[in-house]
Amino acid sequence: AELLTQMDSDDAEVRLAAVEGFAKLAVVGRLVNPQIVQCLLLHYFHPSTEEDIRLRQCLAVCFPTLAQRAGSGRRAIEQAASPLLLAILNPPEDSALGDVAVEPFVQYLLHLLASSEAATVQAEFLLTLLISMLIQPEGDHIRALARGLNFFKLEAGTPIAQLAAATDLLRANSWFTDSVARRQFDKWDAQLETLRADGANLSEAELKEASELVKEEVETRRSSLELPSPRRTRSTRARKPRAAAAVLEDGDSKSDGDQESSDGSYE
Repeated sequence: AELLTQMDSDDAEVRLAAVEGFAKLAVVGRLVNPQIVQCLLLHYFHPSTEEDIRLRQCLAVCFPTLAQRAGSGRRAIEQAASPLLLAILNPPEDSALGDVAVEPFVQYLLHLLASSEAATVQAEFLLTLLISMLIQPEGDHIRALARGLNFFKLEAGTPIAQLAAATDLLRANSWFTDSVARRQFDKWDAQLETLRADGANLSEAELKEASELVKEEVETRRSSLELPSPRRTRSTRARKPRAAAAVLEDGDSKSDGDQESSDGSYE
């Protein structure tokens, strides 16, 4: 944790050295864990680093390299994606997480997760999008999340019980006021219905159980947030990202003791 905070340094050179160092260690497989990936992603998308070309160029190479390699790098991205998205959508007051633009962040994560071979990974991220829409049904983020639902083409064998349950819950609510979000949701709904018609149909008991799990997840996350206020508008002020502080305070990441060793296994 102490080393991670160097990425939050007020000295631009120290920050750059820390970010480059962690990125290079991750790429060569010497130090890869979800917490580090989350910090690096936040630096890559935070508006205060837009003019730090060297930092962004470094990370622009780092993430695709990790995603394309089977093993620890890809796994760290998979484990970092959903917790960080939820934190960005529901940031604590005055947190750097609230300054990240949702749509480019979501699209980038989808591109990275497209390299995952397991259908469960993509299904889990799609479920995160749906649950996020249920948690916060109003705000500019809804359009970005709805578009993200149609990034992947669901294939036979994809676990869809909770996806179907969350979709049914969303369909039962008439809160879609954004016409683009509505069209994107209808397109997603049609894709899911096609998959169910092609043999992935669910029994009433399976759907009921999945629905209870989704409702429980939504209520658990809602209870930990200051709702019903919608996600605040992104600040136009170029604040420091304070990536390590934001990620360490979030509590959803792995602990320092969960870092991976050079052979890709968790210690």
